[in-house]
Amino acid sequence: MKTKPLILVAAGLLAVGLAFTVLRGGDGKPVAAPAAQPGPRVVAAEGKVETVSGSDADVGSGQLFARIKEIPVREGEQVKAGQIVVRLVDDDYRARLKSAEAELGVARARLRETAVGSRQEERRIAQANLDAARATLDEATQQLERQRTLHRQGMVSDAAVDQNERAQRLAEANLRAMKEQKALVDQGARAETRQLLEQQVKSAESAVALARQQLELMALRSPIGGLVIRRYMDPGEGVTADLPILRIADMNQLRVNAEVDETDVGHIQVGDPVEVRCLAFPGQVFMGKIERLSDMVGGRRQSPNDPTANLAMKVLEVRIALDRESPLRLGMSVDVRILAGR
Repeated sequence: MKTKPLILVAAGLLAVGLAFTVLRGGDGKPVAAPAAQPGPRVVAAEGKVETVSGSDADVGSGQLFARIKEIPVREGEQVKAGQIVVRLVDDDYRARLKSAEAELGVARARLRETAVGSRQEERRIAQANLDAARATLDEATQQLERQRTLHRQGMVSDAAVDQNERAQRLAEANLRAMKEQKALVDQGARAETRQLLEQQVKSAESAVALARQQLELMALRSPIGGLVIRRYMDPGEGVTADLPILRIADMNQLRVNAEVDETDVGHIQVGDPVEVRCLAFPGQVFMGKIERLSDMVGGRRQSPNDPTANLAMKVLEVRIALDRESPLRLGMSVDVRILAGR
């Protein structure tokens, strides 16, 4: 009965001897034990679903002080980039544009008259006056020749000849005046007048362009394509430069922004796989990877759900891209597990 315990003791001594031999090596020298290899580390963090920078935007009135006339879109509605999403009251701006366009029409009509020259009626009258002056001169010249012939025959006095000579000279002067008048009518406005009218047209065109630009500003357009996620104001309310009216986000550009404790920063890197979980979708895991690490640590921007979290601990912002589309919505809180070193 004592044989079995003796055998166990001998076996134990043999095992100890073998272990000592291995550690000492074949030549009896000590051998260092292999270093333990660190295994993958899981870094836990909390985060929120956000949009990529530039993928969300507030729609406001810019520098205008106006009143909202209409908001033709609703929360949850998809809109395109450049689509009108808010109309401001624009009655005054429409009236200004109409007045500016009318003034431009008048200025262009005046310039067109100088470019075409005098009207056809003015030309007709000038030509008629010229023809009449020629006819008067011809008649006066013929009458003078008859009077001179009769004077040589002693049938008329010198005074009669003098009177016909004066009539002929007056007819010549009148013909010259009618020729000058006809030339002025044919020439049209002077160059200085045309330049002045051209400047008036340019000034009126600038006024129309400005009025149209101001009217266009009363129709607010979406700067991006996306979903209307928030409506801050209603029709009839007054807006100023610093008040947003709508918020629009591109829901195809969602990311998770997590805050990792600074003590875990040395274990993570860009490209590490990430598991994302949300209480709204129990049992579902949304896979992603680290897309970007912030350049510096700082205070928390998110309130942690864990009541035992050290609020004084500095954190590093980590942006996580999801592998595929998910039902996660903008602003949701999520739990993040970074599979560091995998």
